[in-house]
Amino acid sequence: MGILADRFGGRLSAGTLNVSALLAGPLPAGSGDWLAFLRRGVLDQVARLVEPELGEPLIVDALGRVRYRLGRDAMLTLGALLADSDVDLAVRDGAETSRSESDRSYIWGALDWQRDATYVRTLLAHTSAGVDRAGALREPAGSTGDVLDRRDTETTLLRQDWRHTLASDWALRWGASARRDHTDYDYSRSVEFVPEVAALFDQPPSSDLMRETAVTLREYEAYVGASRNLGARWSVEGGVHWNNARYSTDQDSSAWDPRVVLLYRLSPATRFRLAWGRMTQTWTSDELPVELDLAAFESASRSLNRVLGWEHDFQSGLALRVEAFDKEISDPRARRENLLDSITLVPELRPDAIVIVPQRARVTGADVHASGPLGRHFSGWLSYSWSHARDLIDGREMPRSWDQRHALAMGLSRDYRGWNLSGVFTARSDWPVTPILPAPGPLGIEIGDPYSERDRIYHTLDLRAERRIPVARGELRLILELQNATNRQNHCCTELRFERNADGALVAREVRQNWLPIVPQASVAWEF
Repeated sequence: MGILADRFGGRLSAGTLNVSALLAGPLPAGSGDWLAFLRRGVLDQVARLVEPELGEPLIVDALGRVRYRLGRDAMLTLGALLADSDVDLAVRDGAETSRSESDRSYIWGALDWQRDATYVRTLLAHTSAGVDRAGALREPAGSTGDVLDRRDTETTLLRQDWRHTLASDWALRWGASARRDHTDYDYSRSVEFVPEVAALFDQPPSSDLMRETAVTLREYEAYVGASRNLGARWSVEGGVHWNNARYSTDQDSSAWDPRVVLLYRLSPATRFRLAWGRMTQTWTSDELPVELDLAAFESASRSLNRVLGWEHDFQSGLALRVEAFDKEISDPRARRENLLDSITLVPELRPDAIVIVPQRARVTGADVHASGPLGRHFSGWLSYSWSHARDLIDGREMPRSWDQRHALAMGLSRDYRGWNLSGVFTARSDWPVTPILPAPGPLGIEIGDPYSERDRIYHTLDLRAERRIPVARGELRLILELQNATNRQNHCCTELRFERNADGALVAREVRQNWLPIVPQASVAWEF
C-alpha cells in the first residue's frame, strides 16, 4: 500500500524547459499523507526571446493526492491530475499554422486492503479530455487547405484487483473491470492542390471531408494469473485475459488472450527466460478514424509475442542481458503518413499524405544490454539492437517508417570533485525514406517507391553535469545539459516547395531538414 510520508518536504525547480513545485507531508496523528505538484512550461517565454514568429506554446499540469488510513489494514486514496495546453505555432513565414488547445483531467479514488497474504484494490476513476485543433496551409504555388478537429471524451472506470499468496511457491492474481467511454467528434478538412502537384502525388486536385458524430463504448474485462516455483531451478508464470467491447456503431468484439513465462536458473548468476503471449488491441471511443472518412471502427488488432532471453551477473558487478523477440500483428490499424516530411504542423493538408492499409505486420530483432562499474571511478552501460519492422501490403513487404536495422547506445558516468559527469552516445541506421527521382514531365521529378531508400547514419552525443550542494535544509541540485553536443546535422525529412519561375512555370525545390541542432539546457532545484 506504500510508505506514508513522515515529515514535510518537497522540491522547487526552475529550468529552461519548465518551473515546478512539489510539496508533500503527513496528515495529523500519522493518519495518512498528502502530495501536491504544479508545473508550468516556459517554452513560450524561450520562443518569445529566440524566435518570436514561431509562436507561444504553453503547457501547465497539476497533481494532488491524499492518502488516509482506515484502521490498520486499509487505506483510502483520493487524487486528481489536471493538464492544460495552448499551443499556437507558425512556420515558413506563416504559410503553415497550427493551433491546439487541450484540457485533460483524471480524478480517482482507490481503496486498498491487505491482511496477511491477501491484497485487494478497488479503483473508481473518471477521465475527461477535450482537444481542439485547427490548422491552415497557404501555398499559392503548391497547396492550400484548412483542418478543424474537435474531440471531447468522458471515461468512467471501475476496477477490482485481488492478489493472494497460497504458500511460499504459489501466488494468484485475478480481477475485473467495467468502463464506459463516450466521445463527440467534429472533424472537417478541405484541401486544394495545383494540377501538377496533384498529379505528382497521385492526389485529387481538391477534396472536402466533414464528419460530426458521437461514439459510446462499453468495455468489460477480466483476468486471472498464477505464478509458481517448480523446484530450485524452474518457475512458471501464466494467465489469461478476457475482453468484451460493445460500440454504439453496432460493432462488438471479444477476445481471450493467454500468456506464459518460463524461467530457468542455470545458476544463481545465470537465467534463461522464455515468454509467449497474445494481446488484442481494443479501440477506445476517441480512436474512431474520422480523418479517414470512416464511420465505424476497424477490426481489433491482435499481436502474438515471443521472447527468448538470457541474463548473467558477473562477479565484477557487470550485468549482461540478451533477448531475441518476434511480434506478429494481424489486422494492424490503417494509418496516415507523410512520405517526405513527417515533421509538419498540419500533416493531413500536405500533398505527400497517404493512407497505409496493411494486412499484417511483423517486428523481429534482438537486444543486447550490459551495465555495471568500469574500474574504480567510472560506471557505464551499452545497448545494441538489431530489428526489422515491416508491413505486408497487397502481398508485398514494405518497411515501416520508423524501421531501424541497427541501434547502438553507450553511456558513461563519473563522480569528479562534487560533480556527476555523464555522457550518452546514440547511433542508429537512418529510417527509410522515399526518394525523389528525375523524370520527364512538367516538374522533371517523380516520387519513388515509399520507404525504399536509406540515408546516412544518425548519431548524437548528449552531455550532462550535475552537482549537489548541501544547504541548511536539504540540498541544491544544479544540472547542465547539452543535447546533440557536437551539433551534428542528422537528416530527418525532405520537403518539396513549389514556386513559379519568371515564365510562370511551376518548379519544385527540394529542401532537406534536420533534427534539432545543439540544445543547451539548465535547471536548478532545491530539495528539502
